[in-house]
Amino acid sequence: MITSTECERKGACPNPTSLLQPVLGADKRNSIFSVYRQEGATPSLHVYYGAELLEVVPEDRQHPAFKLLLGRLYNAGVKGLALQQSFGVDRKTLQRWGQALQSEDPEQLVRALAGRGGHRKLTTQIRAFATVRFPEIYGRGRAGYSQRLRGEIKAVFGVSLSGECLRPLLKSLRAELRQEMNESGVEPEAQERETACVGVPEPPCVTAG
Repeated sequence: MITSTECERKGACPNPTSLLQPVLGADKRNSIFSVYRQEGATPSLHVYYGAELLEVVPEDRQHPAFKLLLGRLYNAGVKGLALQQSFGVDRKTLQRWGQALQSEDPEQLVRALAGRGGHRKLTTQIRAFATVRFPEIYGRGRAGYSQRLRGEIKAVFGVSLSGECLRPLLKSLRAELRQEMNESGVEPEAQERETACVGVPEPPCVTAG
């Protein structure tokens, strides 16, 4: 671990109060690049080319700069396993980002940065449908509720969504449900049992599992 003060003496790091934790180090396949993590309200990754600070990007898997960084490291020959272990991104995704950077088709890069286009499939109508159906489906049981909801979306809209695509929306809906339960003073388990027994009618075009 190195401090930003030490880096600042070399004119590399602007913040002398934060610690930089090593994330990716040099090895036989990678003798040039190293990556350090800076903790804080918005964690960031500091990328060094030798002893020089090359760039700083947000440590956010959904941020385009993060995807571009890993795509460049992959194309530069950094071992895929090292990138996978350091950043939690599977090799196929790394390969897709790297190939998109090398492609002459700008649309391929846009699709790669958008995450297979899943978020474009999550239209306003589908979000509204998911928001309405969530309490009843979640109330039936937590196990497999995302899959059941995606099944209904497929039946109604003819669109297949991944769990990753729905995860941010479902996280928000769970938080809203918890807040409602806290405000009503009802225990979560009791509220879920009550929701499950309400018997909200199914939309007419949803096919039964």
